[in-house]
Amino acid sequence: MAAPAGTPNEPVRVMDCSHPHSNKDSGEGRTTVDLRYRTGPHTSCTALGLAVKGTLIYYHCWTFGTEVKPGTSTWTWGRVAGTQKQGWFYDGYLSDGGATKRC
Repeated sequence: MAAPAGTPNEPVRVMDCSHPHSNKDSGEGRTTVDLRYRTGPHTSCTALGLAVKGTLIYYHCWTFGTEVKPGTSTWTWGRVAGTQKQGWFYDGYLSDGGATKRC
């Protein structure tokens, strides 16, 4: 018999943190909060770093991921301006909603 939902024996769904991406977009925007960028488009993926509020991000492409704020489940693969630091940024915390080209 399966364990009832919410019990310690219930299987935990693991989100895939390896998503393909490429540089298809030439857009850019700024973070609207101090924002962690991650290995994948899910809050459960490892954080690679923190972009402080107002950091310029160069966009590469977007994909669907974890919905952090109601109505927004897209994430942008991008690079922190002036660095080689890259990762997935939640679009709900980017000044213009993130990349326009899908990965």
